[in-house]
Amino acid sequence: MLIGSIGIFIMAVIFEPFRIVLSNELFWSLSYNALFANALAWIIFTYAVKKLSPGVMGYTMLLAPIIGMISSMIVLKETMDIYESIGSILVVSGLLIMILDHLNG
Repeated sequence: MLIGSIGIFIMAVIFEPFRIVLSNELFWSLSYNALFANALAWIIFTYAVKKLSPGVMGYTMLLAPIIGMISSMIVLKETMDIYESIGSILVVSGLLIMILDHLNG
C-alpha cells in the first residue's frame, strides 16, 4: 500500500494543479484515515481470517466496491442504478452462500 500511495502521490503532483495547505484539519484527517480507519479495518480483517479460511476472506474483498457505493449514497447522496443494485445483490448472495457453506462444513 505504501508503494502504491507513493506512486499515486507522484502522479497527482505531476498532473493535478493543487496546493497542499498544512492545517489542523489536514493533520486530523490523515491521522483518522491512517491510524483509526485503516488500523481498525486490518484488525477486523485479521480477526475474520482466523475465523474463516484465507480463501473465503479473499472473496469477501469483493464487498469493498459495494461498501464504497453504499457510502457514496449516504455521504454524497448519489443514486445506484438498476445494474449496480442487481450486481451488488448477486455478489452479496454469492458470498453469503459461500460463507454459510464454509461454516456448516
